[in-house]
Amino acid sequence: MICGYTGLLIYATYAQCDPLETKLAKRNDQLLPLLVMETLGSYPGLPGVFVAGVFSAALSSLSTGLNSLSAVVLEDFVKTFRSQPLTEGQTAFVMRSVVVVFGIVFVALVLVVEKLGAVLQLTITLSSVANGPLLGIFTAGVMLPWVNSKGALLGGFSSLVVMAWMCVSAQRELVTGNLVYQRKPYSTIGCNYTFAGEPRNFASLPLDGAFSHEASSGPFQLYRISYLYFTLFGALLTIVVALVTSLLLRETDLDAVDARLLTPFVRRWLERRRHKQSQIPSRTPDGLGLKHKATQETAT
Repeated sequence: MICGYTGLLIYATYAQCDPLETKLAKRNDQLLPLLVMETLGSYPGLPGVFVAGVFSAALSSLSTGLNSLSAVVLEDFVKTFRSQPLTEGQTAFVMRSVVVVFGIVFVALVLVVEKLGAVLQLTITLSSVANGPLLGIFTAGVMLPWVNSKGALLGGFSSLVVMAWMCVSAQRELVTGNLVYQRKPYSTIGCNYTFAGEPRNFASLPLDGAFSHEASSGPFQLYRISYLYFTLFGALLTIVVALVTSLLLRETDLDAVDARLLTPFVRRWLERRRHKQSQIPSRTPDGLGLKHKATQETAT
């Protein structure tokens, strides 16, 4: 909510004077710092508080991620391939070493990330590789009682491979300039400072999709999907593959599914189905439609 409100505030502030068009800001990532400096720059100390808050949030997220990575490496890799248990000192040494190694890798990646486009767009694109399959598996688990473990595994793996190929390829097309995401209409008619170029009252990129080249020379169709839909696309792919695979295998017994693990409306449907089946009399070998126990009592 805060991010959405901040975006609306930035758009409303610069609706009549786009800083990207006037070259006051070179990238989308610079719009929020520009807004802060123009709004709070005249108040001593407030820009510093903003910078301190940004660094605090970034370091907090980074430290949490490094601690989680060190714990995962220790539990899933080091302890798995070691026959004898680690001492307390060895455990601390391994975790600290992992934190140092990953910290160096993260710092080195800064030099690469700045060449790959906007930070927010890159973060959403890369995170959707894992978020899409995770969302799909969770959704299928709570809403589709037919999905079994084999279907979920195949669906998640298929989506992971497809999303990795799709996101990396789309990012490559974006870096090379073959793919350009369309911007909202902008204006420079309200600027009160001098900049190169003529003021524009209303302008936008060509309305022919998310790229600026002809369809014949443009990128592959899947690459043109907005990065904001990558997670949804991965989730839908996971659900479809998992459901189709589970139905083809026919290994799921709905009577054995724990209804408490399903979402409420699916749980109610499953309980009604079981209730109806419990009221249907079982068939006996003679085809009379009577329960075996009732047949024995009648014969007696």
